[in-house]
Parts: sequence; C-alpha cells; structure tokens
Amino acid sequence: MLSLAMVLILIVGINYVFRTATDAVGAGNALNSINSDSQATQPMIFDDLRNVSKNPPCFIISSQLVTQFLNSDDAKTSSDPTIIVTDNAGNYAYVGPFGTTPKSMTVAPTQYVSPATLNGRNHRADMLKFFAHALYQRRSGPDGRYYASDSSNDAFIEYGHAALPSNDLTAFYGPTGLPNATTGVYYGTSNIAGVPLAGVPRIGAYASDWVLTRRVTLLKDPNTAITLPDYPYPPPSNPAGITAWTAQSGITKTSAFGAVLPPLSYGSFDGNGATQFQSSRYDVAGITPEYFDRLIANAILPYQSAGNTGASLWWNPLIYALPMTQSTATPPQPYPRPAAAPPDPVLFPPYVLSYYGAVPGYATTGAFSNTPNTAAPPYIPQGIDPGLWYNRPQCNPTISTPVTAASLAEMAPYFLQHCSQFVVEYAGDYMQQNNNGPTDPKYGAMTGLGPDGQIDFYVDANGNKHIRWYGMPRSSTGTAHAGDSTSGSPLVLIRGYDPTTTNDDPTAAGVLNYFTDVIPLRDYYTMFLNKGVNPPTLYVPPWEVDVNFDPTRDYGSYLTAPTPLASGNKIAFNDPNNPPRYVAAWHDDMPAMIRILIKVDDPNNKVKDGPWYEYVFRLK
Repeated sequence: MLSLAMVLILIVGINYVFRTATDAVGAGNALNSINSDSQATQPMIFDDLRNVSKNPPCFIISSQLVTQFLNSDDAKTSSDPTIIVTDNAGNYAYVGPFGTTPKSMTVAPTQYVSPATLNGRNHRADMLKFFAHALYQRRSGPDGRYYASDSSNDAFIEYGHAALPSNDLTAFYGPTGLPNATTGVYYGTSNIAGVPLAGVPRIGAYASDWVLTRRVTLLKDPNTAITLPDYPYPPPSNPAGITAWTAQSGITKTSAFGAVLPPLSYGSFDGNGATQFQSSRYDVAGITPEYFDRLIANAILPYQSAGNTGASLWWNPLIYALPMTQSTATPPQPYPRPAAAPPDPVLFPPYVLSYYGAVPGYATTGAFSNTPNTAAPPYIPQGIDPGLWYNRPQCNPTISTPVTAASLAEMAPYFLQHCSQFVVEYAGDYMQQNNNGPTDPKYGAMTGLGPDGQIDFYVDANGNKHIRWYGMPRSSTGTAHAGDSTSGSPLVLIRGYDPTTTNDDPTAAGVLNYFTDVIPLRDYYTMFLNKGVNPPTLYVPPWEVDVNFDPTRDYGSYLTAPTPLASGNKIAFNDPNNPPRYVAAWHDDMPAMIRILIKVDDPNNKVKDGPWYEYVFRLK
C-alpha cells in the first residue's frame, strides 16, 4: 500500500510539474504574441499622428465606458460583469453606479468600484478621428477586384474599437455590456430598463475579443474620375450642406439637430446607393478637407444665427449612430423616437428609421423623455444598449468563402486584436498658472483662463512638474489622495469639484495639485469661475461638446456616494440610468498633445493581466 501511495504521489507530482511548465510556456508564447502585435502597430500610429493636418476641419476624441467580462474564464466567476465576488458569504463589489443593487442579488454591495477606475470589468472604448496629409493607398477595391491602386495625399483617419458581427452575420455590435446568452440575463446594465437583457451571440462578446480598428478613408476631389463599378462615397447633393431645422416634435430654431455631413458621417450611402459609410465597403470619399470644413461651418452658422450659445451638434453624425438634439436650455441628448406619422426625412433619413425599427422592443416603448433632469432625466431609450450608439467601422475579422471584394473590405480596418482598453486624453495650454518655482507656496495655482505659453501642469510633493491631462474621468494614479475637502476620507481616488466649500479654490496655495487624475477641462474652468458658489454655473470650453455628468465632488470613491449637484440639466457621473459620455470636438483646431493608452489581453487567460502601452504625441 505504501508503495502504491508513493507511486500515486509521484504521478501527481510529475503531472503538476509538466502542467506548470506547459502553462509557463503558454503564457510566454501569449505574451510574446501580445508584444509582437503591439509593436507592429506603433509605427503606424506614430506616422498617422505625425501627419495630422495642421489646420484640420476637425479633430475629435470620444470616450465610452463599457462594463463587460474580460474573457470566458472571467465570465465563469459571476453571472454579471458588474458583480465581483469578494468572499463565500455572498458579499460582493459592484462595478459601476453607486446606490444600485443588481436585481439578481438579494443583498446590497459591500463596495462600489467607480466607473473611473479601469480594471478587468471596467473598460474604455474611446474613438479618435482626425484628418491627415500624406500619401495614403487604398486597401479595398470595386466588385471583381480585391484592391485598387488609387492613392491620395489627404485622408480621414479613425481609431477605435470595431463594430463586430453577430454569429448569424445579421448585425454589427460595438463594445457593449450586452450578454452573450440569448435568454434574458440580469446584468447590472439591465437596471436602466428594469428588465433582463436579451443577449446577442456575437464575435467580441468579451473585452479580450474586441478588435481595435484603423480606418483610413482617402479624400479625393469629387470631380476626379472614378472607374466604374467603383462607387466611392459622394459629396452632399446640396452644395451648401444639409442642416436639419424643423418644428417637428417641438424642436424649433431655439434648438439644434446635428447636421448631416456626408460622405464621412454615419449612414452616408455610396455612389450606387447600396452600402453605407460605416460598412467599410469603400475607402474613398469624394470630398476634400476644405470642402468638408465648409460643411461643418454651414452646420454651425445657422445654429449661432438663431441666437443659440455654445457648440452646435455638427459632430453628432461623426460620433453617434443616433441623432441628438440640444438647445440653450438642454444639453445634448438622444432625439425622441419618430412618431407613427411619416417623420421629417432630413431628421430621420432611411438609415435612422431602419435602425430604430431594428432594435428589439424599441418600436413598442414609445418616445423616451426629452426633458431636463427632473422626474424623468434624459435617460437612454429602453432596449437600446449604449454600445449601439456609436459610429464605429464595421469589421469582420474572419475570412469566409467565397472571398469577395466586399468581404475583404470588411477586414481592411482590422488593426490590433484582443484590445480590451483604448483610452485617448489630451493636454494643452488652456489655463494660466503660477510658474515661479517650488519656493513659491502658490506654485502651480491657477491665475486665469487662457494660454500662458506653457503646457498645463500640476506639481508633486517634491516640486516636480507633470503634464495635466484632460478627458473622461479616469484614475491615473490609482492611489488615495490626501486633502479631500469634504469627507476627509482616504478612499477618494479621483477628485472632482466640490462647490459646498471654499477650500476648492484653484487660486489658493496647493489646492490644484490635489487634482492629479484625468477630469474634463470644464471642471477646472467651473472651479475657477465659481470659487465656492453653490450650485455652480458650468463653464464649458467650446470643444468639450458632450459631457453628460456633473463635476461632482468625487468621481471615484468607494463606499461613499458622489452627490449630484443641482446645476443645469446634468446628472452624476455614476448615475445608474445615464452611462457617461464624453466628446471633445475641435473645429479648425486640435489639442497640443494627446495621450493614447492601449491594453491587450489574452482571451485564453494564459496571461492573467495583459500589458498596458502608453504613447504621448505632440501635435503642435
């Protein structure tokens, strides 16, 4: 018996040694593959951003937060990506909005993980869109030819996660919190509608399956001859541009609807009227940067001439797949569902109507609220997941037979596989600061708005300067910050503006240096111009065009709830019914610097936590 036991122990030990060695080799191979893929993308990103047009028609950063499992192994640990089990007693941390108990749980969470804290369940799916001036070649071709030999010295370039196909190839979905199961599942995001979410089996169901795309659309003079049967995306039929002003549904000239900006906007048809721009079928557009710049100007001027203040919605069709509306009294929000009567053909062209009709349950729910944040805030419509809002390139990373020009064109935007995080932030000279050096107690404090000849910065405890980055709130340091002026708690990860105290005075010594994480530039402007006024008036730089959350006192705490402020029509960053949106869109300008962060993960879970890659670019 003893000898049999010894043999058994020996067999188990040998098996463990070989399994460990196999796992180590597999992890090493997976990590080598990740590094190889990431290194291959670096030269292309650097070349594109080195070639950014110096006076571009537009430069756009859009940020989206998505809660989703990292991979299939992660999905086995929970029935809901918003729930992280902490012990065997049923306690759990909730990823996302404060004050929400998932409907599948009977006990309240013991912790809340802020949406601003990125991890294996909290993901960023940003988009970066800009114009470049260099020699670019086509990567698709007309029917019957796999590629064409056209080239152009101007291009519209888009980086961001792909819209990947469902398993039955009937639809494309960007990064989304939708379940992968077909039956109703209580994900935390289902609290938006109060019903289980019906999932969609699809490629890219988990974050490590997402694909980062790089879509390059060549820009050519519309008078340039194109050999048929090539059907590039044509310019608008109205040379003055199409601006949607209508009295339908109470939308009058006191409010604006986003302009239609063919051929680079969502839903723009090709010259044959067969495919739309987001399909990636063709990578040529019949428009020049100068012409497109006029289209944007023609969309802005009517809005301003009607007496409106603030930015117009010219950027809407470049970022969102759904139409937005706003006025001087309301922030950007989704437009109401079309009534039963034939809707305005400009506000609701065929592609919009087909989208609304294709969303399960939407046609029967009626128009959702278009009112400010009162009893019924401007929440997303029932049945429409935020992952479907965004104008993302459609990409099918799998090769199917027969191989055609159209199927190859769908693969052309493919850039980096297994990209679970794509973050874009910006920096520049937007505030005036004390630059007298570490001997001055007010070193780094704000002294005014506008440029002062240096990139905005903060000062650490050793007197060293660091670049101040702006964008969607994100915990960039990951450590507790001292000096929280309200709670005195060490649990605060991201500082926001607290108007209930005069302690958050950015002109005072040391105060601004507590704000080291990424938050919107709007928060600093609001902080400087209010100085303790409660409720504050929001002061928004003209390029931060869609920021749908208040600058609450705290974007990233555990256990304590950020309190929504009664300021305008905005709501809290972690409101369960309002997935945060952030869009910075420059017209005829761009930021001085941008920072890109990319995380690549292993879908097979051999590498438990994939590496981050950070790139910083000086644009001007």
